[in-house]
Amino acid sequence: MSIIQISKILQRSGDLVDLPQLDQAEIGFASDASRLFIGKTTGIPENVEILTAYSNISFSQIDGGYGNLNISNSVADGELLVFDGNNWVNRGGDAGGLIDLGNASDVKLSGGGIGFVLTTDGTGNLSWSPKAVVSYNIASISKANPGVVSFDEEIYLVNGAEVTITNVQGMTQVNGQSYFIGNLTANSFALYSDITLQSPVNTSGFSTYTTGGKITSAVGGSEGSANAAGTTGTIQFNTNNLLDASANLTFNKTTSVLTVTGNANVTGNLVVGSSISASGPLTTTSITTGSNVTAGTITGNWTLTTGSRLQATYADLAEYYAADKHYTPGTVLEFGGANEVTLAKEESVKIAGVVSSEPAYVMNGDIRAEHPVIIALIGRVKVKVIGSVLKGDMMVSAGNGLAKASIISPKMGTVIGKAIENKFDGDEGMIEVMVGRL
Repeated sequence: MSIIQISKILQRSGDLVDLPQLDQAEIGFASDASRLFIGKTTGIPENVEILTAYSNISFSQIDGGYGNLNISNSVADGELLVFDGNNWVNRGGDAGGLIDLGNASDVKLSGGGIGFVLTTDGTGNLSWSPKAVVSYNIASISKANPGVVSFDEEIYLVNGAEVTITNVQGMTQVNGQSYFIGNLTANSFALYSDITLQSPVNTSGFSTYTTGGKITSAVGGSEGSANAAGTTGTIQFNTNNLLDASANLTFNKTTSVLTVTGNANVTGNLVVGSSISASGPLTTTSITTGSNVTAGTITGNWTLTTGSRLQATYADLAEYYAADKHYTPGTVLEFGGANEVTLAKEESVKIAGVVSSEPAYVMNGDIRAEHPVIIALIGRVKVKVIGSVLKGDMMVSAGNGLAKASIISPKMGTVIGKAIENKFDGDEGMIEVMVGRL
């Protein structure tokens, strides 16, 4: 028979302020605060409170605890309890704030697929999207027109998305029928199609489509099919949601020349940085170099048809000559000097003409001279004059680049033109003169 030793539990009671240091394992009860303590004399002696509904302690008083444990009564689904450096608070969900995962590794998220990446819509929602090269196995191809390609997996493409084609098969002829065999290089492969996508494929009328291994998808058919059409150099276009081309419309990438065989109808402005070659009529309402200070060229022998005309904003026909120095518009010049023309002497019989400011048409545009000058040959032009002038007066040189009205019948070779403006003072000025008319 065993002996059971029964001991009494040592306890004290009284007001909290009067409760003394309890002995080891001795129970103490603060009757005024309804709080219970147990004595601890090892290490630093203290009365350790036994937690009850009446206890009044903070989270930091719990062994290992730091700061205040701030758990809201309205904790939402998906919120996390995190330490902000001072207190424990609610984060995640709609609680606000950021959650720093640090150098996270081995994080597993459900969904997505090989090569997919997480993307955001800008409002905090994440979703999986394909990235880089995504591989899919073709399940079937319909014989409809246009044909429909089905994949084993759901494929995410948008209009204009770039698709990488790999392991494209080559073509061979066996007993008059076409079959796919072997792999071509990544930079050159053949894409073939017939009207009904029959198998074996009828390749008549189709040629190799050379590419960098990429085509542009046309989801929904709005951009046409991805089948190659036409010959090398032809421009591809959409015909009833199928890719098509014409030998009458080509572009040479090396020379940057667009060639149109037939009519080229342009409803707006045709702005060309290089050249356009067309064997038929080019119909447009405006041809421009882009600016009135940008030079352009027209090559070939051109003829105005019956009833057609060229119309200019300005009034004189002019030609380039080599001068001995620079001369301003309106200056009267004569033949002579170190080059072809120079400043006209008074009543000179060697008159070349007047320097034009804004000629309607200029000839001798390939002149090579240090001081090229445009001289008006015929038409209305502003001329520097001195003295009074009446309309219809024949104008001759007054010297120093000026003109004057001739008082007597002028000598042959001295006439500049006829005045078409009056000038009633004796000073220098500018009037309009019809040059080239005697």
